[in-house]
Amino acid sequence: LLLAKIEQLEAKLQEQNSIQQQLDATSKLISTLQRRLDETQSTLQARDALVGNLQQKLSQSESQFRQAQDNLAKQVTQNVQLNRNVYILSGYPSCRDAPDQTGPQKLRVGSQTVQGYCEQDDYGGGWLVIQRRSSGGLGAESFNRSWADYRNGFGSLDGDHWWGLEKVHLLTKGHVHELLVEVTDGFWGIQWAKWNRFQLGSEMKRYEIVLLEGCSGNGTCYGLEKGEPFNTFDRSSSESCEEMVREGGWWLKSFCRR
Repeated sequence: LLLAKIEQLEAKLQEQNSIQQQLDATSKLISTLQRRLDETQSTLQARDALVGNLQQKLSQSESQFRQAQDNLAKQVTQNVQLNRNVYILSGYPSCRDAPDQTGPQKLRVGSQTVQGYCEQDDYGGGWLVIQRRSSGGLGAESFNRSWADYRNGFGSLDGDHWWGLEKVHLLTKGHVHELLVEVTDGFWGIQWAKWNRFQLGSEMKRYEIVLLEGCSGNGTCYGLEKGEPFNTFDRSSSESCEEMVREGGWWLKSFCRR
């Protein structure tokens, strides 16, 4: 009987030892998990601090960027106003730079400041009118003018006028321009032709057309030719088109230069 009790006690002791081992293992696992949890929390706290720092820097950067944008916008506005003031004083480089309002504008041509009529409504705007000629009538501007008149310009910008060959030469001398010719009559209506590249020579070259390329439109592209000099009644390259010259100065075609 005593031996049986001893064996029973040993069995219980072994059971308790097994339970204690399990408790020790569980406690060790809990300690390991707690340590990992603490490490994870520490890592998360560090990341939260880093995110907070980055958010603060991002907020500062956004604020600085908005401030830079505002400063740039103010600078651009000031520059635009400064350019506008400069243009008002010295003239616009071209009608494309002038206000979107058809009418006379102050333009810069070479070293001169001159008045020119800007067409801002038709053909996309930005056109300088170098000639406006009506069908005539009482009080109409005469285009049977001398070489000097065509060189310097004549007429009223708001009505019939010729802007001036010298100004056209100086304007196209700096860079190539487009040329648009529009003719209106009662039978054909509005006929127009546009050249993409146009340049006029100096007075020494009789203001000849030195560049004329890329014609389009619903009218004829043969009204002008490269190499044509300008002609007036007092300075013509030929007498074969005298009547045409007396109707007004123009670039005579080859058959009038024979």
